[in-house]
Amino acid sequence: MESDMLVLDEKAMRSCVTCHDMIESVEKAFLLYAQKECNMIARMIASFGDNTMIYMPCQADGLIGTKILAEFPENSKHGLPYLNGIMILNDENNGKICAIMDGSVLTALRTGAIGGLAARSFSCKKAQSLGLIGCGVQGLHQLMFVLSVRKINRIYLYNRGEKDYGAFMQNLKALTGIEDMTYIICRSADEVLKSSEIIITATQSRVPLFQNEEKLFYGKCIIAIGSWRPFMRELPDAAFRAAERIITDLPFALDESGDFTQTIEAGIVDKEQIEFMGDVLLENKEINKLDKRKTIIYKSVGMSVLDVVAAKKIYCRAKACGAGTLCDSFGMP
Repeated sequence: MESDMLVLDEKAMRSCVTCHDMIESVEKAFLLYAQKECNMIARMIASFGDNTMIYMPCQADGLIGTKILAEFPENSKHGLPYLNGIMILNDENNGKICAIMDGSVLTALRTGAIGGLAARSFSCKKAQSLGLIGCGVQGLHQLMFVLSVRKINRIYLYNRGEKDYGAFMQNLKALTGIEDMTYIICRSADEVLKSSEIIITATQSRVPLFQNEEKLFYGKCIIAIGSWRPFMRELPDAAFRAAERIITDLPFALDESGDFTQTIEAGIVDKEQIEFMGDVLLENKEINKLDKRKTIIYKSVGMSVLDVVAAKKIYCRAKACGAGTLCDSFGMP
């Protein structure tokens, strides 16, 4: 049997793409969605107690992609990853499996790229301070991608649980190659908010992370990529009251994220004022008309077209540079 299915582990995936490649991919995916050039089925979620299986299929850009993720919150207590997953790419014409790759690595890269795209699009070009609440794998990748689009010299960090910040900083240096960065460990999320021009939230919080005080949010670029379920929430009402513009991935986010479901139900946010990333990109690709002095919230919940287009980029680059392992359809080299 012809060996033409490519299997990509983490090392192979990271070796063949750059931050720019991934940001370019997620930008393309948002545009495909806005132009209705993808066939995306709503993700399916199966919960077993606190554990969750997520199935995300989509047809786009010549491929059918299916990402399967397992979210097990208690894994960290046993030294296991919180998130495990796999991404399968099929040829849309004949169903042949083109590639299988690590789904958790893909999620980290494409979600990091979403944060990078949001920072490039909505933050002040001269921003020098960056804050992160939630110093896990996703927070690490958010910083990695934002640092690829903005010349930051100070990073403010806060994590609600115990954290080895030294190891976190070393991992960020390894990913970015940036040595001369100033890190400030904060005692609260509010301290991060007050000190930073760009604020990233990457948590599984079920309650707002910040004080409900509107003036704290003035002039901030907020990129919220955690707490994507209806019972989760990262931002208080005050953040939405302060926001000049509120942008998210797709209409489904308004029903999925507690940051939207709860504020819409309370009358804090009107659905009509929420914009979608693909539409914003279509209207003005450079997004140079946004007033960076105003508060902008970008809330992401993700969508499967992002995974397909990002995975295709990794697959094509891996084939070009000889990364990964060629196997038959049974996974045998």
